[in-house]
Amino acid sequence: MRHSTNTAQRPSPVAGDPDVRARPARSNVKASYRAWSRVAAKTNVRRITLADLAARSRELYEGGAITLEDHALLSLMPGRGGGDERRVPPPIGIRSAPDRPRDFLLYWQHQLAVQKGGYAPAEQLERTQRVLDILNYLESLRTAAT
Repeated sequence: MRHSTNTAQRPSPVAGDPDVRARPARSNVKASYRAWSRVAAKTNVRRITLADLAARSRELYEGGAITLEDHALLSLMPGRGGGDERRVPPPIGIRSAPDRPRDFLLYWQHQLAVQKGGYAPAEQLERTQRVLDILNYLESLRTAAT
């Protein structure tokens, strides 16, 4: 007795399908790490201007280290026309002296505390935490290199 074989092909995975696990190519991981290292070497998140933070964010995005959404969160933060000015005020003096270096790690830590105390939506807390994770990682790479 012959067994019948099913010749129907299995559908290809669809992006966003929870059963599909993305595995970055080895070269992408290396490129991403190089982007992190290169940016961390010239970035002090405790003393950086808004324009420099946006430029470093772009480098990380173009290097494959962060997502487009992460890049937008870092680049379009309060005080840069991101639309959150009513909910989250820009850092003190940002409008009067936008080119002055600031401690953005401290700023985003404060924002997270304010958001938690004000019962911000989970999505907002997650976005703020992602920004903090990026800034903390940059800071850890920078301090490890010194």
